Amino acid sequence: MLGLWVWYVKSKLKNLDAFTSFFTWAGILSLIFPFVTISAYYFRGYQVRDNDFLEQLTRVSVSGSQDIPLEELPDIYYIILDGYGRSDVLAELYDFDNQDFLHFLEKNGFYIAENSASNYNQTLLSLSSSLNMTYINEVFEKLGADSDNRRYLARTIRDNEVDRLIEEYGYELVSFETAYGATSIINADHYLSMERSEKDGLWLISQLSWEVTPFETLFIDTTMFRILDDVNIFKKLFGPLVAQGFDLHRDQILFAFDHLDDFASKEGRHFIFVHVVAPHPPFVFDANGNDISSSWGYTLDDGNKFKGSREIYIEQYKNELIYINSLVEQAVVNILAESDVQPIIIIQGDHGPGAFLIWDSIEDSNLNERHAILNAYLLPDYMKDSLYDSISPVNSFRLILSHLFGFDIELLPDKMYFSSWDKPYKFFDITERLFQD
Repeated sequence: MLGLWVWYVKSKLKNLDAFTSFFTWAGILSLIFPFVTISAYYFRGYQVRDNDFLEQLTRVSVSGSQDIPLEELPDIYYIILDGYGRSDVLAELYDFDNQDFLHFLEKNGFYIAENSASNYNQTLLSLSSSLNMTYINEVFEKLGADSDNRRYLARTIRDNEVDRLIEEYGYELVSFETAYGATSIINADHYLSMERSEKDGLWLISQLSWEVTPFETLFIDTTMFRILDDVNIFKKLFGPLVAQGFDLHRDQILFAFDHLDDFASKEGRHFIFVHVVAPHPPFVFDANGNDISSSWGYTLDDGNKFKGSREIYIEQYKNELIYINSLVEQAVVNILAESDVQPIIIIQGDHGPGAFLIWDSIEDSNLNERHAILNAYLLPDYMKDSLYDSISPVNSFRLILSHLFGFDIELLPDKMYFSSWDKPYKFFDITERLFQD
């Protein structure tokens, strides 16, 4: 239609120079607004950068020294299971009994913090806080309460305080590629990825077939290409490509669990960080580990942004949780069997599930569901007495590092904050409200 219109106009106009000049200036003027908007966005970002954004995080002041010989320091595993809820809340809201898994952990020496809750209700906020051992409200509020700029959250995860402190004792950081790029710490000493191979100490990206990313799926779903789905052409034309998104997500989860124990028997000290995007939408496994996918395409949308019904969310969440439990159990068995020194292992949800989460409403959301998390610790006996059943992620490494290295690090009050997806830095303190409903 556009081609026919251009041909028609061209055939009727005799003075094409005036026509061209008009649209040239119209095009230039139409670019002014987005140029100003984009420039303001990046200028605000560079202002923060000029103030040395990372240094604005409260750096932990440490004193004292560790008495453990360096060769006896344990490997540290920080295993984040995205959206893994606490057992009592799962029993109440999801009619799911998770006691068998908890008994497995306890049998293998884990302490279960039975009243633990996440400090934040979003992955990047939660991990930025736990890995830097501090609350991030004041720092990120400087971006503006209406900002949705998350790139600095990724920086605070990549250049985190825990890794900075322990690398002085010879620890090497091990990170995995994830379905959520901001939590893939690519500058780690050892970055493990399905799509990379190690050669001469460098990670080289291999040539693989194109995969549909969440952004590309969102693009198809929110543009004129949506009509293809409405007339059922989408699945025929793009179905195989979108299916690759589910396959890649599934393979990344399996890859992480298959390689979690790779460094257990290696010399040296390692800090192994892995963020597994499960049990979290998109749900890609049933209870037996068989492949599943959704008819609405590959997307990480959670809460009321989830495109299926609440009933579908709960059923698929429970099934994937069962299979993830089996993978965790096998990984724990392998790590313990291959480690010469008993490792420190933290298995933790970054937040809870989101079947009852309404992103823009505290009142309509079930805060217990979103904030109550699995929080399990395998620690040396001399540390266990300091654990308590309501410890939150912000204090996990404060407690561990203070005992492991003799640091004088005080624990912080356990507080919880809610923020919407569109305004992640507009924090609401819900500590007093949580678990009171």
